[in-house]
Amino acid sequence: MDNLSFADLLIKLHNLKYFATSKFDYDLDDEHILLSQSLSNSAISGLIGKEVIAKSKSIFFDGLKKCEVYFETTETLTNLEIYLSDSKGNIVFSSKISSKLMKFVWDGIDNLGKKVSAGEYFFTIYNPENHKEIYNCVIYIIGRIKKMIFSKQGVFFNINNIIVPYDSVKEIRI
Repeated sequence: MDNLSFADLLIKLHNLKYFATSKFDYDLDDEHILLSQSLSNSAISGLIGKEVIAKSKSIFFDGLKKCEVYFETTETLTNLEIYLSDSKGNIVFSSKISSKLMKFVWDGIDNLGKKVSAGEYFFTIYNPENHKEIYNCVIYIIGRIKKMIFSKQGVFFNINNIIVPYDSVKEIRI
């Protein structure tokens, strides 16, 4: 099954209103019930542990492993700055970056040279020329799917302790 057809199946599953309790609406036709059972029994369980690239505004630093992040802008800018802030909004790390598409690796070391505590950290990309945040920038995290969450709001992946909607996933590495 290729990635596109799998994404289509997830959309259908979402449209079925499949809940965490594994209950279905009773007015579903047989085709939709078979589709959801097929996804539940095979493809979905096969996603756990797969490496993915997904849109996110944050990463989870576990205190040990380096975090990989990709970002891309709609325009080529030679000088940008990336800021990482903690849950209280304090900037813990900043660095100059450049290019239209870039991979950024953070080892959890703050601007003072000390390792930060485990937790969620948020990204902001700035243009230092005008000191404004770049809004036309997409940030991608790289990680493994730890679990899938089905709710009334949709289907979500837990990727390295960051919850992202399934439609934020850019690539599933098989």
